[in-house]
Amino acid sequence: MANELNIQLDPFNQTGLVLLGKVFDKDGTQQGTSVTLTENAPALYSGDFSLSSISNDAYLVRFETNLPDELYGTGVLYVRNNAEVSQENFFSATLDVVVTDTASRDASKADVSGIETKTEADSRQVILISEHNQTQTDISNLNDFNPASDSVTTDAASRLASQATVSNLATQSSVNNIPTSVDSQLTTSHGSGSWQQTTIGTVSANITQVNGSNVNIDDFKADVTDVATKDNQESINNNVKKASLLIPANENLPDA
Repeated sequence: MANELNIQLDPFNQTGLVLLGKVFDKDGTQQGTSVTLTENAPALYSGDFSLSSISNDAYLVRFETNLPDELYGTGVLYVRNNAEVSQENFFSATLDVVVTDTASRDASKADVSGIETKTEADSRQVILISEHNQTQTDISNLNDFNPASDSVTTDAASRLASQATVSNLATQSSVNNIPTSVDSQLTTSHGSGSWQQTTIGTVSANITQVNGSNVNIDDFKADVTDVATKDNQESINNNVKKASLLIPANENLPDA
């Protein structure tokens, strides 16, 4: 028990009062006896109030004088387990009960009607697992072909339908007959001769045989005996340079 009742008044106008502290419950019944407060500082009044027989609750405190009867202020005293506590620590989840009405509780409920139950979820899970397993089986069945040991069986109609048409391609016989056909055409157009087998001739040194006649390649060469060689050209260029050094300047030359 220590200074459960406290009030600060105006230190300039409300000092030196004989102030009483009175505690009332919610029904207006005074608890214990009135406490004469002590002025511990200018207009700061305090007093001890025994809580040993006070139940857990919030109590109204009145600060007043008797002569004359005058009210100077009010306050709230929170009691928990026979001790003064703050308002924040007054509520006890294990001891206190919050009372609400049915309408407010219903209004605060979340609508869960669209959420499936555990039974429904379990049934859906069974279906999903079954579908997954069947899918895996189907995939496995698609990939069980072994090209080393398995064979593909088809019918004659499908094989014929997938064949390429080669009726217009040349046969080996027709290819073999091409030289004879060309030779026949050339003979018709240009006279007889084994056109596809004629040897044009061979080259030996400067002599070439063309259809049995010797042809000298030198007969087709250009005559370059009078053409200056590279050395001749360089000699000419050097002489021109030397001569240019001996020719007087243009202004000293006679008129043409």
